[in-house]
Amino acid sequence: MDVKRLRSPRASGDSDDDKKRAAGWRGSGVRPEMVLVGFLLTLPLLFLVFGGRWGSTSFPSSSSSSTPAVSRHVAAGDRGDTPQKQMSFWTDTEATTLFVVSVYEWYGDATTFVVHHWLHCRLSGSCPTSPQFLRKTLELHFNTCRICYEPEHVTPKKNVSASTATSLSQDKLLGGLLSAGFDESSCQSRYKSNLYRKPSPFPLSPYLAQKLRKYEAYHKKCGPGTKRYRRAIELLKSGRNSDDSECQYVVWFPCNGLGNRMLTIASTFLYALLTDRVLLTHVATEQEGLFCEPFPGSSWVLPGDFPENNPHKLHIGAPESYANMLKNNVIRHADDPSKVPASSLPAYVYLHVEQFQLKLSDNVFCDEDQVMLRKFNWMILKSDSYFAPALFLTPMFEEELAKMFPQKEAVFHHLGRYLFHPTNRVWGIIRRYYEAYLARVDEKIGFQIRIFPEKPIKFENMYDQVMRCIREQRLLPELGNAEPATNTTTAEAGKVKAVLIASLYSGYYEKIRGMYYESPTKNGEIVAVFQPSHEEQQQYTSNEHNQKALAEIYLLSYCDKIAMSAWSTFGYVAYSFAGVKPWILLRPDWNKEVSEVACVRSTSVEPCLHSPPQLGCRAKRDVDVATVKPYVRHCEDVGFGLKLQEAEEAWASRKKAMARTPRGTHKQVAAIGGEKEWRWWAWRAPARAEVVVVVGSVATLALLVLLFGGGTGSVTAFSSPRIEFVQKPALRVARPLPLGQRRGGRGESGRVGGKKLARASMMDAAAAAHKQAASDGELDAGRDGNGGGEEAWRWPGWRAPERVEVAVLGLLTTLTLLLLVFGGAGRQPAAFSSSPRREFPPKPGNETNQLHLHRPGHAASRVHEHVARPDPQARHDDQDRLLGGLLSPAFDEQSCRSRYESTSLYRHPSPFRPSTYLVERLRRYEARHRRCAPGAPLFKEAIEHLRSGRNAGRSECQYVVWTPINGLGNRMLSLASTFLYALLTDRVLLVHAPQEFDGLFCEPFPGSSWKLPVEDDFPITVTDFAGVFTMGSPASYKNMRQAGAISSDHRNVTTEGLPAYVFLDLIQSFTDAAFCDADQRVLAKFNWMVLKSDVYFAAMFFLMPSYEHELARLFPEKEAVFHHLARYLFHPSNDVWGIVQRYHGAYLARADERVGLQVRVFPEMPVPFENMYGQITRCSEQEGLLPKVVVRDKSGAGAANHSSSAMASGRSNSNKLTSILVTSLFSDYYERIRGVYYASATETGEYVEVHQPSHEREQHTEARVHNQRALAEMYLLSSCDRIVTTAVSTFGYIAHGLAGVRPWVLLRPPSPDATVYPACVRSETVEPCLQAPPRRICGVAEGTDIGALVPYARHCEDVHRGLKLFP
Repeated sequence: MDVKRLRSPRASGDSDDDKKRAAGWRGSGVRPEMVLVGFLLTLPLLFLVFGGRWGSTSFPSSSSSSTPAVSRHVAAGDRGDTPQKQMSFWTDTEATTLFVVSVYEWYGDATTFVVHHWLHCRLSGSCPTSPQFLRKTLELHFNTCRICYEPEHVTPKKNVSASTATSLSQDKLLGGLLSAGFDESSCQSRYKSNLYRKPSPFPLSPYLAQKLRKYEAYHKKCGPGTKRYRRAIELLKSGRNSDDSECQYVVWFPCNGLGNRMLTIASTFLYALLTDRVLLTHVATEQEGLFCEPFPGSSWVLPGDFPENNPHKLHIGAPESYANMLKNNVIRHADDPSKVPASSLPAYVYLHVEQFQLKLSDNVFCDEDQVMLRKFNWMILKSDSYFAPALFLTPMFEEELAKMFPQKEAVFHHLGRYLFHPTNRVWGIIRRYYEAYLARVDEKIGFQIRIFPEKPIKFENMYDQVMRCIREQRLLPELGNAEPATNTTTAEAGKVKAVLIASLYSGYYEKIRGMYYESPTKNGEIVAVFQPSHEEQQQYTSNEHNQKALAEIYLLSYCDKIAMSAWSTFGYVAYSFAGVKPWILLRPDWNKEVSEVACVRSTSVEPCLHSPPQLGCRAKRDVDVATVKPYVRHCEDVGFGLKLQEAEEAWASRKKAMARTPRGTHKQVAAIGGEKEWRWWAWRAPARAEVVVVVGSVATLALLVLLFGGGTGSVTAFSSPRIEFVQKPALRVARPLPLGQRRGGRGESGRVGGKKLARASMMDAAAAAHKQAASDGELDAGRDGNGGGEEAWRWPGWRAPERVEVAVLGLLTTLTLLLLVFGGAGRQPAAFSSSPRREFPPKPGNETNQLHLHRPGHAASRVHEHVARPDPQARHDDQDRLLGGLLSPAFDEQSCRSRYESTSLYRHPSPFRPSTYLVERLRRYEARHRRCAPGAPLFKEAIEHLRSGRNAGRSECQYVVWTPINGLGNRMLSLASTFLYALLTDRVLLVHAPQEFDGLFCEPFPGSSWKLPVEDDFPITVTDFAGVFTMGSPASYKNMRQAGAISSDHRNVTTEGLPAYVFLDLIQSFTDAAFCDADQRVLAKFNWMVLKSDVYFAAMFFLMPSYEHELARLFPEKEAVFHHLARYLFHPSNDVWGIVQRYHGAYLARADERVGLQVRVFPEMPVPFENMYGQITRCSEQEGLLPKVVVRDKSGAGAANHSSSAMASGRSNSNKLTSILVTSLFSDYYERIRGVYYASATETGEYVEVHQPSHEREQHTEARVHNQRALAEMYLLSSCDRIVTTAVSTFGYIAHGLAGVRPWVLLRPPSPDATVYPACVRSETVEPCLQAPPRRICGVAEGTDIGALVPYARHCEDVHRGLKLFP
């Protein structure tokens, strides 16, 4: 093709030099195409070094189906499906080089094929140059060998949730293990369950994938409903066996529990693969609705009209048993069993592969028996054992199994993931529980604890063994003696570790949870403990029990570490699914109650065959195959059992080879399917940053070397945006120029005058070239046919660059590449970590929309965690740590961490701000308290007056001593009221703290103490507080007035004539004596006052004219009185605060919304559980408090159908996690509510977790530990966004008062068995209720409604005669 030569707008002298340089360039053997060639040659080198694949990126799958996406807050939850993005390639205008680099990163070794093929045809001049060819070639190669290049590992960004990750980063077909021929909606778990696990450590053999596809076609051809199946059934009914049957079958019948059944189904399927049989399963009633169909286009369920569908006939003594047929000479072994005609055999054979006296049947796993068994068209098999290892010991299967499973310990791992996919109903349970409880944590540790009836172990012994295993193997964080400092900077500090307990009993869960609830960890980790269910006993025949068991097997398989009980098939299935080597809790010897060794680490992820067969076959000899086969060993938990593992000899030889091979030397190693691949010993996957640096540096250097030839003057400068073709002259040697003479000198006309001409010529030439390319398809170098001259690539308007320019250009090119990749952010150097799978930081602003997966040892994992939680310290800094001046800054933070950290509990700042006058009064009170507090001279003086038994005429300090009564809620309400009284009357508050009250709160006043020093020879003894201060006490103000000891007219009362102290009895039966202005004038003359109360009497001060003005200045917002006083006074001690923080961080911090439910049943009104639970349900429905669940029909389809409709209508709220916190003395409400959300999906698709910190059954007011837990739960309840409380409960009053949240109140029924309507009402204020106000108010006519005296004091919603403050 002749291409018109474009003329350069340069001096004529430049043209000659251009020709010389072009000749030198071409003569040196450097072609323009070689620029790309040199670049591409670096890619195979990188492939050989790094293994051709790294985990940071995967290319989009061509499947059009959707995959789950992931959530926020620590992600917020699940989170809807996103449409599959279609495969897109480079457009023609993009650079071929960048295309190949990206393709290489996506596909790894596929690029080697493309690059080599393209180079071959390109250098021969027989293929085009545009990226279209590369695109088509890659598409062809990828579509031809899709299984080979499906991404094996999924590495979404840290904290990506399984429910929102896109198919761009997930291999839903498990590397070709699964078929793509299913409708995803019919069985959601098939393509989604793997997203919650770690990437499989075992690559799939292509031969196994091919074998499975062939089997699926075979099953579809011969499965139920086909002509071949009907023909086979007719032969079976006729009692005949056929010689020429096209289809053969193995029918599996269940035995024992779910774990046994899954192991035997997998073993039977492997047997079907080896013997070309169709697997059909008898699905008993208890197994219905557990698993999806595993084979596309057909069913594995045995039809109900199967002629031999009677499980009771299948036992070891059945005459149809193969062993009994041999024994009874029904069939006989000839010299050559293959010559026995099939038509001479019975219609079917029964294989009883159940363990009997801990031995499997002897006549199944010998070659001659297998030859005979292959002649039966119908085989019925019943087993309770994982007999797959025995198939590996059958010589005739060895070669086939070696091709299917190059890694022997991955047999059940692959077969289980292929066969067992929970139905949508069970998957709903799994997914809901995982997303609600496990998704947003940093590490998951599973414990499966099983106690067998034949070897019962006492709970204490088993628990001790579990604890020993935990300590010895460091499975869980170590407990500390004290709360870690808030500035702890260890790597583990703040990490949330979830412990999943799978057991029939709740005792282990309660003990482990309580351990981490009460005590801190040494390094500051947060430990959350969960147990999905505790059925107390195994129920084989219960479908609901089996659904829960299957769900817990899957949940256990999502853990990063697993510890399990010996002999447990439940545990075998779970850790094999996970591909995780477990710690096995050994069973004690039969004559002992305690195992000497707590646990051992398994050497394989394969299950154990408890009852291996005799392998001497006809010789009837016991052969220890563990000594013969390198890939078989005895089990850790069953000494005579067998399990598959990687051959120790092979491992030993590999280790020796690695030790002998110098670092960096490559060897040939066996690859899957018997082929060989090149790899590097001590290879690891490079970080993405390392790949970019290596690719960028090597490619740029190769480009520069090829262009510049190691020196200067051999290439053009990049001065023109277009490429032109020049006619290459004959090869000649350029003469050197005289010293000092420059090539291509140009004058002013060349620089300036020709500028417009150059621009016009370039535009015209570009248009012509584009038109020519469009008409001819592609630009081609070609040949001109004149003297053999070739047309060469060159850049117009070039000059020879200086050597320094070359170096600078190379440096800038590399820096530009790195800048484009890393964005230039200051934090990016961290990306150059040596971590083998380091991820790029997420794009700012997208954190809440991405699923974050983080596991120790995995930079990213398939399971979703959480969207990053807000940093407590950051929140602490952002909020007003002094609560608008309410708190004094004069405290040491470490001595009472809750004082300045409590705001971190609350999602929103307080809706109320303290008045400046209240802040001023608090500072003045603190100064007075320091002057008059215990230990001060004024206090000692006041003590002397008290000891003298007389009231001092003049005293600078007056005191009110508070003494407790009743429960913690009552005490806190009355203490806050007493402090308000102290503020109003200029008294100093002192607290008589009995033993059960000690250690609950920090000191509220800086530089002094509020504790009454009773033990320091205080005149009023502990005995007096316990027995003297009662309603009948002569020191009571009421009794002194009635006895005439003091006058009701303050003008007749002298200070010196009063007793040394006065007692105010303000319990619920108090009179109106203390709340008249005249009484207050008399009481003001007492220097010492002892006050005892169990009510929130602060509300009464607002009805007293003498305090009205002062209170209006202190509390402009009337409903914030207790809110401010409680936040000022009550700061949990470090011990209690540690409980609050640990529980909040472990269970509540991840939720998007928290709903608190406080349920209290009083002894005087014992409402039955069902009535109380029904009231809670009606309240929730009435007020929309708790997420509504889908009403499921009998088929279980209601949840799925509703979920789909919710998504379609835009009502899906799947990005939300709601946490329900239940505080109650009883666990029944928690269990019932948790069970509802465990079994059913919500209408909006949101996830719901339910928690209860404790359930003590009875209130222990005098127990310090009980009060600590109660205080912690009050604060936890106050952290909720919405709060539901029980009527007349002071516990609930405290919680919503601290939170500043108006609660919903569950109203009290008129009688225990009555139903109350409405079930609940929303309070119009956050203030507590004064449940027993005085019956009469001074100066008010008798019978006047106390709730109508002032507009801001009205009757309570839960106590009609009570009184509370309103806005």
